[in-house]
Amino acid sequence: MKRILVVDDEANLCDVLAMLLENDGYEVAAATNGRKAIETLENGAVPDLIISDLKMPEKDGMALLDHLKQTGRDIPLVMITAYGSIENAVEAMKQGAADFITKPFNKDVIRHVVHKILKSEDLKKENQLLRESCRDQGIVYRSAAMQEIMETVEKVALAPSAVPSTPAPEPATRPLLTPTTP
Repeated sequence: MKRILVVDDEANLCDVLAMLLENDGYEVAAATNGRKAIETLENGAVPDLIISDLKMPEKDGMALLDHLKQTGRDIPLVMITAYGSIENAVEAMKQGAADFITKPFNKDVIRHVVHKILKSEDLKKENQLLRESCRDQGIVYRSAAMQEIMETVEKVALAPSAVPSTPAPEPATRPLLTPTTP
């Protein structure tokens, strides 16, 4: 279950967002300002997404975003605000916000943005895992035609040659291509 941290000084908005997101199957925690959100993170919470108001007492959304960057936490943050100017949106996005939504907002907009960002994060993680698993496998293939080509390459590589021999280069000592199973 994906975890979302909602940060807003309006307790009613935190409750509404929590109810909406919990109904969509997310686990939701809330904090009423940036300081409390940072405390939540420092106490070991690892949300998959943070939705934060821009303007709050004590520490605002930009301070929370800065804290995420300073501590190396790769948690996407959606900035929400009633003070939705283009300048605010541009600044938040430059600082690393994943999205910027103005209040009042439609619940479908929140749902769409949350789904889009969490899906994107899942794809990034899957991509990283695939890159790590394929790192030393050479070219990966599946087709019968490529299997036939590889068999030919192996035969040619093992055949005696009239060319003066030198130590085999590293790629000739291991398969260049790796078959995959469908």
